[in-house]
Amino acid sequence: MDEDKRTRLLLKPDEVAHLLGIGRSKTYAMINANEIPSIRMGGSLRVPLAGLKAWVAAKTAASQE
Repeated sequence: MDEDKRTRLLLKPDEVAHLLGIGRSKTYAMINANEIPSIRMGGSLRVPLAGLKAWVAAKTAASQE
């Protein structure tokens, strides 16, 4: 992944799928179920990078309890 994608604040769902190593449809399902934080900007769906990192950290901590 190039530097631009690591420093952007908002990611496209396809980029999130790539980062998490899951499929596109699974990513959309998790976003629609409000498992992964997201925002809508007009017709665009974006995932805040900070929210994604926090979500991964919380899931990681919960799995280690």
